[in-house]
Amino acid sequence: MFSKKKPDSLFSFIAEGMQVTGNIQCAGELQVDGQVDGTIQAARLVVGEGGKINGEINASTVLIKGMVEGTINAEQVTIEKSAKVRGDVIHDTLSMEAGAIVEGSLTHKHQVASVTPLKEKSQEA
Repeated sequence: MFSKKKPDSLFSFIAEGMQVTGNIQCAGELQVDGQVDGTIQAARLVVGEGGKINGEINASTVLIKGMVEGTINAEQVTIEKSAKVRGDVIHDTLSMEAGAIVEGSLTHKHQVASVTPLKEKSQEA
């Protein structure tokens, strides 16, 4: 009757029209289509187009289609064209579509010395 799922396969959902006040910890994926006022810690976070988060986000992977007001700290961040972010984004990998609105700083987690620069076309010849 009850299945034992691995933590990485867990899925939680905050539906449109639902508002949560407080901190959330999720071992798996969390999708927010409603509103969260508080800190979110999750393996993977998806903020739907109608979703709104007021607070800090700590996750491995973050996909934003809605609104976020607060700092985002994640390994991989994807910000789609419908997204509005007010706050700093600290990331390893960042992907942002044209039309997305970001008001804050974008900071790469790795030190510049540890990043390998791309060769320019003139150096390849």
